[in-house]
Amino acid sequence: MILSNCAGMIFQYIYAFCLDPTLSVIYLCIASVFSTIFQYSIVLYAWNRGLPVIQVTISWISPYLVAFLVFYGILQVSQFVVFTLDNIAYSISNVNLPLDLLDQIVRIQTIAIEVSIASFDAFITAVYIYYLWSIRNMNNELNVRKLVIISCLVI
Repeated sequence: MILSNCAGMIFQYIYAFCLDPTLSVIYLCIASVFSTIFQYSIVLYAWNRGLPVIQVTISWISPYLVAFLVFYGILQVSQFVVFTLDNIAYSISNVNLPLDLLDQIVRIQTIAIEVSIASFDAFITAVYIYYLWSIRNMNNELNVRKLVIISCLVI
């Protein structure tokens, strides 16, 4: 996750100072690949962290979360493809692709990805808070207190 973010930042930096239009498109597309990997790894990390709590509290939803991860991956890949086509069409003037339509599709996909990430994080947080609320009456009060402290620091 850290490596993909660093690589994406490096290629964005190279893109910012590149004077060759062809190379700048290549650098921007490579930066987009690493950005896609970074965003997907964030969602996978949240899923891996929240999965044990989800299995304890609402185990029936696990197949739907796997379907969400597949949908999210497809959305990420499709955004990368449209973003790449948009950048190629913008940099090469003799390509007959509708730039306005591609720009609008990229914007809509970006909004969908951001809403998906925010919704997924909110869901994982809500399940974790529900888990803390449901086990607060147990005799294992010390562990619950530690979990509450950790969750307050994270949230």
